[in-house]
Amino acid sequence: MDQALAKAVINKLGATGTPPEFGIDSFTIGLDEYLRVVEDEYLKGILRFNLSSFKLITGNYGGGKTHFLYSVRDRAFRNNFCVAYVSLNPTECPFDKLELVYRQIASNLMAPHATDRPVEEKGRGPGREPAPVPGRVAGGREFELLQRGQGRVLGAPG
Repeated sequence: MDQALAKAVINKLGATGTPPEFGIDSFTIGLDEYLRVVEDEYLKGILRFNLSSFKLITGNYGGGKTHFLYSVRDRAFRNNFCVAYVSLNPTECPFDKLELVYRQIASNLMAPHATDRPVEEKGRGPGREPAPVPGRVAGGREFELLQRGQGRVLGAPG
C-alpha cells in the first residue's frame, strides 16, 4: 500500500470510526483465524459444491462488525465470488420481508475487484474520486461479469 492510500485509510478510521471500503486488510489484526475458517470451510469448501450457509454477525456499536465483514468480502473477492453488503433494519430492510431483502441484495451486488484501492471508473483514478460505497456499480462491471459467467454469488446455488 502506498503512503497516500495508507493516510486515507487512517484518516477515514480516525474521522468517522468506521472502516473504509478499501485497504482494510493492511489494518486488520486478530481476525486471521476467523478469516481462515471462513475462507477454508466456506469459500473453498461448501460453496464450491453449490451448497449454502448462513451466518449472522451481531455485536455492539463499534465492535468491529463492518471491519470483519469487509475482511470477509475481500477474501470472497480473492476467491472470485460476488458479494452484497446489506444492512437489515426494521424500517428499510426488515429481515422478514424477503422481497425487500432480495431487492437490496440485487441492488448491492458487487463483482470481484481489488480491495486495496478505490474502484477506478473510466476517466477517473484513485485520489480523484471517493471510494465506492458498498453496492455502487462501477461502470456496470458487476452485471457484465455475471452475464459472462465470471464470478459467483456468495452463498447462493450456482
